[in-house]
Amino acid sequence: SCVDVSSDASEMYNLPSGVYVKEVGANGAADKAGIRAGDIITKFDGLAISDKEELINTLEYYASGETVEVVLELFYLDDLVFSDF
Repeated sequence: SCVDVSSDASEMYNLPSGVYVKEVGANGAADKAGIRAGDIITKFDGLAISDKEELINTLEYYASGETVEVVLELFYLDDLVFSDF
C-alpha cells in the first residue's frame, strides 16, 4: 500500500514529491523488483509521479509482468538515500 507524500511531510523532512510505499505484498511485482516499505516512487517508466492517483492511472497502461524503470528515493528515519531501479 502507499500514500502521497504530503506537502507538510515534504517540507518537514525535505522529501521529494511522489508516493511513499507503506507496505509491499510478499512475492508481488513490487517485492520482486526490490521495492521496500519506506521507498518513495518519484518516476515510473520516465514519467514523474507526484501522487498515488497519478501512479495508479499510469499503471493502467502496462501489462502485468511488463518491465519498466522505476526511480525511487529511499527514506529511512533521518537518512535520505538515492537509488535508481
